[in-house]
Amino acid sequence: MENEVKQMTGTIVYKNLEGGFYAFISDDGGHYTLRNLAPEHKQNGLKIAVEGRVLTNIMTFTQFGEVFEVSDVKIVDKSGVKPTNNEM
Repeated sequence: MENEVKQMTGTIVYKNLEGGFYAFISDDGGHYTLRNLAPEHKQNGLKIAVEGRVLTNIMTFTQFGEVFEVSDVKIVDKSGVKPTNNEM
């Protein structure tokens, strides 16, 4: 399963833990920590379509679902983007 390419649509969500990080919640409710997400996509509330692979042999401090290695991102909707707590 780790080498299988997966495509999902969902929303980037900022989590205020240990300095903060950007999580991904897929439309089907899955929780992911995105690895190699470009800085321009790190926007709280950004709706994206993402392609990549789930990594099962890695752990993160976030402990937010599975780690997902991003290979491609397409912006679906920017209308829900809102500032994070540290941007206010």
